[in-house]
Amino acid sequence: MKNILKCAGWSILYFVIIFIVQFGFMMVGISNGIENEEMLNQFAINNNLLLTIFSNIVAIIIFGIIWNVKINKKQESKEEHVQNTKKNYIFLILIAFLYSLLFLMITYNIYFSGINDTITSMNYFNSKNQFLGFVLYTISILIVAPISEELLCRGIMFGELNKKFSENQAIIISAVVFGVMHLMAGGVVLAIGAIIMGIILGFAYKTTKSLPRTMFVHGVANFADIIMLFLGKISSTNLIVFTIIIAIALLSIILLYYNRNSVIATKESN
Repeated sequence: MKNILKCAGWSILYFVIIFIVQFGFMMVGISNGIENEEMLNQFAINNNLLLTIFSNIVAIIIFGIIWNVKINKKQESKEEHVQNTKKNYIFLILIAFLYSLLFLMITYNIYFSGINDTITSMNYFNSKNQFLGFVLYTISILIVAPISEELLCRGIMFGELNKKFSENQAIIISAVVFGVMHLMAGGVVLAIGAIIMGIILGFAYKTTKSLPRTMFVHGVANFADIIMLFLGKISSTNLIVFTIIIAIALLSIILLYYNRNSVIATKESN
């Protein structure tokens, strides 16, 4: 229970960081003469990308220190298991990416307030300087978000939980926290999707015992958002076709991954 309470405390710290940075942005707006509440909210939405990047940078610094001080880093996989680890890692990259793409297809017509604010902010910065919004968006979802979230959920939380619980239990608990962290951005639907992604990322960390490699998997999964951005408006027919194709591809990769590890486990038991 103590370990779970610590994880709850760290997740609260994550939201406190976001609140403090957001409050700082509001103060900047007020200092620039914006006093109307509606205009102040619009100012925050327009600068959503900067807010996200700054809050994640602060989180990276704080959680990076906590991870290095509090959590004992485990050694990389032994040499005899390196080849198996590499192959499983590739499978998990594909699973994370395809799942992320499938989730985006399934929820294509669902409104997520937090994500909508991010797109609004990107368009705002693009209007100021061509491609600036896209660059900030890319930095946000492919770099700073994966680093800060993995430091917290797979680095600190998984490491702390694994002291008391099994690896699989630690994966599930940290994934639930990962899902809760996404509640503000998209409600229950996005939170459930994030929990499943958190489980995939947990297995990536369990497989590689490497936080940077898990951050990379997270970044690849988020790259699906970039693809959806370029696809633009998708017709209902194409949406159904894409969803079916991606679902079949994802299921095939999962079955290959499962069968491969079942064969390896059988050989090791013999």
